[in-house]
Amino acid sequence: MNEFVNSQYMVVFSLPYTLTNEMLNLIPKQRLRVDQMMKSGHLLSYTLAGDRSVLWAIFAAESESAVEKHIKKLPMTPFFQYTIQELMFHMMPSQLPSFSVN
Repeated sequence: MNEFVNSQYMVVFSLPYTLTNEMLNLIPKQRLRVDQMMKSGHLLSYTLAGDRSVLWAIFAAESESAVEKHIKKLPMTPFFQYTIQELMFHMMPSQLPSFSVN
């Protein structure tokens, strides 16, 4: 992750009630892009509501316009409405390295 990133943003995506076949076919590409963004440190969390109506994502970025650029790289974004809110803070436990018991 870029060490100069100092802002975090919550993006709330509103998902359509019914997913079309076109949208369903994009899910593997969406998951791949999400994984890439998480590994790069641009995406900190990604959570889907149990009823699949809302998706919450926390981004680390230099600005709201940088968040917009990340959002536009997600294949399913054209089907969603979303709002972006800058956060004062976002707390989560630090991730510990995994250890092998072998």
